[in-house]
Amino acid sequence: MASIPIPELEAALSIRGAQAKASKITGMSPAQMHHIAKGLRPVPIHRAALLEQATGVSRKTMFPND
Repeated sequence: MASIPIPELEAALSIRGAQAKASKITGMSPAQMHHIAKGLRPVPIHRAALLEQATGVSRKTMFPND
């Protein structure tokens, strides 16, 4: 599965402390968060709702083709 950068997610996670907070909520590491925001890894579908809750970035933004 190809990944693309998600600028909204990158912006949300660039706020001080946001990456750590999102990591705790989703159960993903800060490194995974960084890779997802930069488009190096896809957003895990099973964690999308938690990621939306943690960052305020909608699932529609994360999955624009769905």
